[in-house]
Amino acid sequence: MKRYSLLPILLCITTVIYAQPNTDVFLFDIDHSSGKLELSNIQNISNKEGYDNQPSFLDNYTLVFSSTRNGQTDIAQYNLKTGETTWLCNTEGSEYSPIKIPGKKAVSSINLGLDSSQKLYSYSLNDDSSEVLIDNLLIGYHAWKDKNTLFLAVLEPDMLSLVEYNLKHHKADTIQRNIGRSLLNIPNSNLISYVSKEKPQWEIHSFNQKTQKFTFIANTLTDSEDLVWLNDGTILMAKDDYIYHLNPTQGKEWVQIASLKELNLHNITRMAVSPDGTKLALVAER
Repeated sequence: MKRYSLLPILLCITTVIYAQPNTDVFLFDIDHSSGKLELSNIQNISNKEGYDNQPSFLDNYTLVFSSTRNGQTDIAQYNLKTGETTWLCNTEGSEYSPIKIPGKKAVSSINLGLDSSQKLYSYSLNDDSSEVLIDNLLIGYHAWKDKNTLFLAVLEPDMLSLVEYNLKHHKADTIQRNIGRSLLNIPNSNLISYVSKEKPQWEIHSFNQKTQKFTFIANTLTDSEDLVWLNDGTILMAKDDYIYHLNPTQGKEWVQIASLKELNLHNITRMAVSPDGTKLALVAER
């Protein structure tokens, strides 16, 4: 088994269009047993021409992502145990950014309709049923806080804005303008994180929904906005062909821990970690 040590080597959106580069979704094992973080057992789980992006774990053994087929983008579901890929929906539109809805056997995803509409839908994991959740906002990205609360990256002229949305009362509150696309729940906390682009040097911030408090966490890598939290409260961030690591409680300097050049993987973007912290999914160009 070849290992990639983390020391030596290791969308663009308009209001109606998602840029679609030729990307694939890759899966790694994450190993901490040696005292340092290592990646091993790389798999290309999409492995085809076209757009495969925006991976998200439903559980430790199931990954969903957006994938192009028959000229449109749908939700693919990958079973880590069997290696089988199935499709969750068969709509006339295209689906982006699928994530698990808390407390339900369903995923939410942004549906880009043939009429250029852009709505947030719920798709059942049990059957082909779906329903509209939000149809009055141009949502680029989203994250669930609980079954009734979402944080949205809403498209406005020349920027994304952070919006807290109450699904039960259909109430939207804008809480920050000019943010990035990474909206994440911080493990073992009641906080979400986002990337603020208000300054030339982008910053990672947290937001406490209950106290309405914003807290600076760290600067991002230059012009980079794709990150993921590990269960120990540290952060992985991607830039170009490299992965960097940061422990925000011990310092503010990013440490390069992986280069994927020798694997001929480039322009790493979206990342996701399994709930148990043993798997890393990432998007890259071959």
